[in-house]
Amino acid sequence: MGNIAGYAALHLPDFDEVNLHASNRALVQILAELLGVDVSQEAVDKESRRFRSQQNLTEETAFTDWLSENDLILEEFNQLMIEMARCRHLQNWLLTRKANERNTKILLDELRLQNRYKECADAVAERERIVREYYPNLIEEHADDVPISQLMIEHQRSTGCQVRLRDEWIKEAGFLDFDLLKLELLQSHLARKASATVESSSSQE
Repeated sequence: MGNIAGYAALHLPDFDEVNLHASNRALVQILAELLGVDVSQEAVDKESRRFRSQQNLTEETAFTDWLSENDLILEEFNQLMIEMARCRHLQNWLLTRKANERNTKILLDELRLQNRYKECADAVAERERIVREYYPNLIEEHADDVPISQLMIEHQRSTGCQVRLRDEWIKEAGFLDFDLLKLELLQSHLARKASATVESSSSQE
């Protein structure tokens, strides 16, 4: 095991980030013990289902193979899911405590620390410019044009990013409600649509 960790330290380009996440998860376990956080079996099972779905391990054969490939037995995997459930519990506590602010500031600060803030800010500014130019009456004229299921599929195909309609995911992602999530998806959809129209017109000239 030590050889694998050593290899990762010297060969993974994002090792510092991986190591930071590992340390943070360990620190959360200490905090959870100090606070007396106890997670239910239901919460652990939910975390397991979430992980297996994200990693395409819903089939038992695929999951069993994954355990073997990762040098884990089922009991060790379950312990890992307990740790993740504790992390989720404390994250949800933080979101509830911050109320309407949600996780906006801490997320923006993380983008700054990863030097990705300007990239996102520039993309948002460009998107808003396009939407203002081509769809000035966005909410009044287009809010109900496209069902959210279609927006989600189109968004994933265009960006590779998955969107989920579970209440817990919407809150974890920082949206105050369903309508704000749909508006965000709609703005991105219309910006892509306008850009595609402009590119098509330019190619035909």
